[in-house]
Amino acid sequence: MTTSIAAGTTISKSGNFIVNGAATTVTNNGTVNTTAGGIQFTSGAVWVNAANSSLTIRAAVSGIGTFTASAIPNTMIFAGGGSYTIFSATVTAGTFHHLTIQSGGSGSTTKTLSKDITVNGNFTLGNAGSLTTLNVNGKNLTFKGNVS
Repeated sequence: MTTSIAAGTTISKSGNFIVNGAATTVTNNGTVNTTAGGIQFTSGAVWVNAANSSLTIRAAVSGIGTFTASAIPNTMIFAGGGSYTIFSATVTAGTFHHLTIQSGGSGSTTKTLSKDITVNGNFTLGNAGSLTTLNVNGKNLTFKGNVS
C-alpha cells in the first residue's frame, strides 16, 4: 500500500504515526507535525520525506523500517521536551537535507544518535530559550552545508 500526503497539506497529530506493513510506503509531500509522538514502523515499512516537505516529530523513529529524508530540499525537525535516541537500531536512515535537533520547550534535553548521520543542507542544534545536547554516541556526523 502506498499513501501520499499531498503538497500543501498540513497534518498535526498527537501521538505516533504508525507505518504498518512491509508493503507500506508513506510519502510526505506536505507538512507533518506530531504534537507528542514520533514515527513507529512495523514489519519493514517505509517513510519518505519528499522534496519541499517538512516533518516535525517529538519522539524517536522506532521499529523496523526505512526512513528517507534526503530529497532536496526537505526539512526534518527532531523536537520534544524529553531526552531520547533519535533512531532505534532497527531503522535504516542517516542522510538528511535540512536537519534541526532541538528541545520542545524551555528546558534542556539530550538527543542521542544511534546511527551515522550526513546532513547535505543546513544543520541546526537547539532553539531559543532551551539547551539541547547532542550525544553523538561514537557515531559519525558529516555536515555539507551550514551549521548553527
